[in-house]
Amino acid sequence: MTFKGTSEFKEVDTRYSLQERKDLRLVRNTDGQVKVKCMKRNCPFVLYASNEGNKKVFQVKTFVDEDNCAICYKNRKVTAKWLASNYLYKYKCIATMKLVDIKKLVKQNLHIELTLTQLRRVKLLIILKIEGDVKKEFGPLRDYLGEVERSNPGSIIEMKFYRPLPEDFPIFQRLYISFDCLKRGLLAGRRRVLGLDGCFMKGVTKGKILAAIGRDGNNQMFPVAWFVVTSESYVTWKWFIKLLIKDLEMEDGDSWTIMIYQ
Repeated sequence: MTFKGTSEFKEVDTRYSLQERKDLRLVRNTDGQVKVKCMKRNCPFVLYASNEGNKKVFQVKTFVDEDNCAICYKNRKVTAKWLASNYLYKYKCIATMKLVDIKKLVKQNLHIELTLTQLRRVKLLIILKIEGDVKKEFGPLRDYLGEVERSNPGSIIEMKFYRPLPEDFPIFQRLYISFDCLKRGLLAGRRRVLGLDGCFMKGVTKGKILAAIGRDGNNQMFPVAWFVVTSESYVTWKWFIKLLIKDLEMEDGDSWTIMIYQ
């Protein structure tokens, strides 16, 4: 069996030790050679691999798969960094889970025991990774809004941000979007009824989405505009409604029915 290098070999070794539930350690670990042995006394298990000449591959040279040891519930190869990047990253709800629940999840699926201190480090790494992904998603927001304006002429878009210091990166504050086709559809339908409500954004950002919903000819929901804010308050609602009045040309509100859900 060959590998691209020592890093790939050690990753496979970690997964193998998890699968077989063995206490395997690296007794030799260099750029050209890696030797793995079981730490149980008198266990003959050994795995040795090294570079194969000029082929630029890392090849297994010795593999003694004899093992009469009991299963192991501890694995030093499974570090906080490995767990965060190879297993728990797929559970997006980890950031809100309790440590005892994460411990049960790891024990049930990987059959290993971890301390709460280890799991606290894992949780922190995952939260940092998720926050980093969220920051990357906010990065192309200006490009998205520019594309909306290009492909939907007449749409109303308002975004606000602030800088704690002049040299700092801009921090998102609020965003209003109303597609022109939705506005024209509502006004053409002559059903001037709007419902205003908000919902929480679940995730790292912890913001809120405020929405204005109308009714179409089939008495179904017809989205008109939505507003993304960091928090719901008198100021954010006032800004949203002012933009909505201007966008739909409501003037003094005559002939309109507005419902606000509590």
